[in-house]
Amino acid sequence: MRALLWLALLLVLGVSLCSAALRLANSPIGCTPAPACALETAAAQPTTPADAQPPAWQQTLRLTHRISASLAGVVFLFIVVFGFARWSASQRVAGLALLVLTLALALVGRITPAPSAAAVLGGVPPPSAPVVLTNLLGGHLLLAALAWLLVTPPSGPRAAWPGAGLSAAVLAVSASGVMVTIGTAAGWASAHAALGAAALLALAVLAWRWRGRATALAAATALVAAATAFSGLPTLQQALHWPAAVVHSVLAGLTLAAAAALWRGSRG
Repeated sequence: MRALLWLALLLVLGVSLCSAALRLANSPIGCTPAPACALETAAAQPTTPADAQPPAWQQTLRLTHRISASLAGVVFLFIVVFGFARWSASQRVAGLALLVLTLALALVGRITPAPSAAAVLGGVPPPSAPVVLTNLLGGHLLLAALAWLLVTPPSGPRAAWPGAGLSAAVLAVSASGVMVTIGTAAGWASAHAALGAAALLALAVLAWRWRGRATALAAATALVAAATAFSGLPTLQQALHWPAAVVHSVLAGLTLAAAAALWRGSRG
């Protein structure tokens, strides 16, 4: 079972990477001011053919995304079918979350495919905030659910409220980060940076508090959170372009997974 869980985690990481790249490649991120500069770019290239094909790398990523997502769905089904009977209540919730999130993400992807560069340059607006929030945060939640299933809880009560609060805080930071990538309103970069700093401080406090009870998990959580914060520093200058945003998004998903694992593996 653990081998299947690790395989699922790797597949979700691949899906998240491809999805973030496809969603963010044509977003207004990196434009200053956004989204005005994106509109100016579209106006400067009014002759973009409507039937132009997306770049080859986008087509490759889209195919990789579909294959990885399909494999992940099959692996999730095996995990839930063979593990459900012997799981605890929280593990069953995590397992069902895998299936529900997979169906929701598949529906969103089918209804709102990532726009091609030609579509964006031709004046088609990028996906709405709810679409991108569902797409990117759904991948983060899949990682968190898998992390929950991978970690064996200690004996005794868990630190329920601190762990739940930490996970919720990391998810809120990710959500504000998505709004930065959409670029539909000013001030999101500052809000995202402030939320990130607060969550990082809370995570550091909890990791130190739990260092003797879940040492490896605390160290891993602190490390991945620090890497996420470092990769997002250009946000402060509104200079986080889409390749860096993709890395930042995947690291944010890993931070949420690490927070869930730390919550699962720590005692109160």
